[in-house]
Amino acid sequence: MSKTAKMTVWAQDPFSYDIIPPSFTVFRKPNLNKVNARDIFVLTSVPELPAVTEFVRAANHRNHLRTLFIREDDNAQFLPQMLYEAKLKISRHILVHSDIIHDKTNLFGFHRDESTTLHNPRRLLSALVC
Repeated sequence: MSKTAKMTVWAQDPFSYDIIPPSFTVFRKPNLNKVNARDIFVLTSVPELPAVTEFVRAANHRNHLRTLFIREDDNAQFLPQMLYEAKLKISRHILVHSDIIHDKTNLFGFHRDESTTLHNPRRLLSALVC
């Protein structure tokens, strides 16, 4: 993707507001009219996943969805069930991340490197505009 590509982000997760590069078009409320935009990124959390499902399905159906970032939190163990209920297939477009820097183990007891927690969505979005 080049700098001239217009990229759109639905920042549904309030924790994601400060990680979006200024060159992206950002909207914070659900807007199905934005589904026609190219290169769509959605940032949400596990409990708020049902709020974005219709938009994500429509964008994915048009091949405009680039990444669905899902922030891992206390409800992460329910993610597979929530994806199933939302009728969202597991795909290459889903990236689960965490912003829990003070805790270096995730819900499944695996060690988490501090450098890979909060900054994953920021790094990926920033790399797209370079």
